[in-house]
Amino acid sequence: MRPPIRIVLTGILVFLSAGVSAHAQSISSQPRQTEIATPPAVALPTARAQEAVRALKHKKLYDSLAAAYQAARYRVECNEHPAVPGQSAWHADNPAQEMGVDFAADAVHITASESDGAAATVVLRLTGYGYSSNQQPPARAVLRADENRITYDRGVLREWYINDRGGLEQGFTLTQPPAVPTGGPLVLTIAIDTGLQTRLAADSGRIQFVDSMDRVQFQYADLKAWDAAGRKLPAKMLASNGRIALLINDSGATYPVTIDPLIFTEPKLTASDAATFDEFGNSVGISGATAVIGAPGKSGVTGAAYVFVRSGSVWSQQQKLTASDPFVDDAFGNSVGISGDTAVIGAPGKFPPVTGTAYVFVRSGSVWGQQPKLTASDPAVNDAFGDYVGISGDTAVIGAFNSAYVFVRSGSVWSQQQKLTASDPAVNDGFGFSVGISADTAVIGAFNKSSATGAAYVFVRSGSVWSQQPKLTASDASAGDRFGDSVGISGDTAVIGAPFKSGFAGAAYVFEGVLIVSIDIKPGEDPPSINRRSHGKTPVALLSSPTFDATSADRSTVVFAGASPLNIGLDFVDVNGDGLLDVVFHFSTQSLNLPDVTTQACMTGRTIDGQDFKGCDSLRLVR
Repeated sequence: MRPPIRIVLTGILVFLSAGVSAHAQSISSQPRQTEIATPPAVALPTARAQEAVRALKHKKLYDSLAAAYQAARYRVECNEHPAVPGQSAWHADNPAQEMGVDFAADAVHITASESDGAAATVVLRLTGYGYSSNQQPPARAVLRADENRITYDRGVLREWYINDRGGLEQGFTLTQPPAVPTGGPLVLTIAIDTGLQTRLAADSGRIQFVDSMDRVQFQYADLKAWDAAGRKLPAKMLASNGRIALLINDSGATYPVTIDPLIFTEPKLTASDAATFDEFGNSVGISGATAVIGAPGKSGVTGAAYVFVRSGSVWSQQQKLTASDPFVDDAFGNSVGISGDTAVIGAPGKFPPVTGTAYVFVRSGSVWGQQPKLTASDPAVNDAFGDYVGISGDTAVIGAFNSAYVFVRSGSVWSQQQKLTASDPAVNDGFGFSVGISADTAVIGAFNKSSATGAAYVFVRSGSVWSQQPKLTASDASAGDRFGDSVGISGDTAVIGAPFKSGFAGAAYVFEGVLIVSIDIKPGEDPPSINRRSHGKTPVALLSSPTFDATSADRSTVVFAGASPLNIGLDFVDVNGDGLLDVVFHFSTQSLNLPDVTTQACMTGRTIDGQDFKGCDSLRLVR
């Protein structure tokens, strides 16, 4: 006969309003009490908020007062259950999660506000526990509250909740097996009553609560189970017919056994000192478990940036960043970038008027300190230096009016490495309006290029020299698209935004793992004209550049407009007079796939050392 064991089932239910973080905390099976030291009466000087905080810390009162304040905000208090008049219940508010919780005698009601102002409610009720189908109902509970904790004492079963900044934590403690094992899994059954739809996600590891617009409000996920020896136990969850079932194989387990699911939604980050017109979220950046959020409208457009760090699934503000020399209209935080422990914050309105500056902050431990600020070597009024910033390791790129500046760090010293400009500049192209960098590759957007059709320019560093590769354009480009309004790059993949595409519907274009090169259809003819009925040949030149040798192209991989080159001799010639040898391929004109609406055709291929490439050129179809 199996000896009795003591099993602890611990779950964490974190109910969040849309966009608020959740955090799973471990807890012992014993009731936890919060001890708060009562500080002695101390006469504090009349001071503003920050001075008062410093005074409290100096007198070693700040931590105890902060703990008391937090405990009071999350305390479980006796209240009248709003849904059942006359029935005594307990209530707790959770300001961090923007929700309220009512603890009735047989159920827990959780209510949180949705993003559109409506209320999302979920009611949980423990209905049974046992092995497989041998379920028994829980005994009538006696409720006991202690600070931010409440316990449903059901004799051999204790159900408890802890309300804190991380959310609402739920646990179950069994003092003995609920029944003689039948060979099946241990099952805990929880009835759910909600206007939200419940579904099991495709990966079977998450239960989602979604509203009528298919927006996920809550997720029940990350189920884990382990015993006192730390051995993981097989566990899974099911959702059907208005209930959640947690199934755990506790065979051979050593008590206590812990079961740990989590209910959460995507975190919502807000500033600790939020105010109207701050524009918090105007710019964002993330690196690992650290995010930085810009608020350029803070304090009369002086601006600020906020750093948040993640622990588990909980995001908390680590520090507010401000310039060492703040001034109204600096717009500090208009752009942000982060890489590891280094953040770059743009202030494009910095005095002199709109010359602009970028500020570098470095984290040591949990404290961010400012390094010397970055400025252009040739500053000019209205340059808006810092309008966009990017950083990768020890290299930062700062966007300005019709240019971008690359800075590199040696130790703690930053120096300008190069100023980047377009090979085909034009007034008001918007070059530098958006920037991105990954290692030795930078992408610079020019959203206003060619009547706001837009373009993006790729620069590659060799040693300490940056050289431009062929620019990126949309395959279906049209005036007004603003291609290049935003850019991003990671490794060999770049994403370019075109927010005005298709009547402001917008689009994003992915350029992935391919070296962008230049081609010239029918060299010497501008624009090149192609008659698809012609029985002749169409020459297409693959152009070399400082970073690409066209003669290294593997002919067997080359395709232009869906056709392979004719098996005739290649022409090796300097087509564009830049001193570099180009290659001219010949294609059967009738073999080209050129629909009636074609205005551009592309060549793809691979070099003999395995580098994929792609180049496009405009053309005109004639009859």
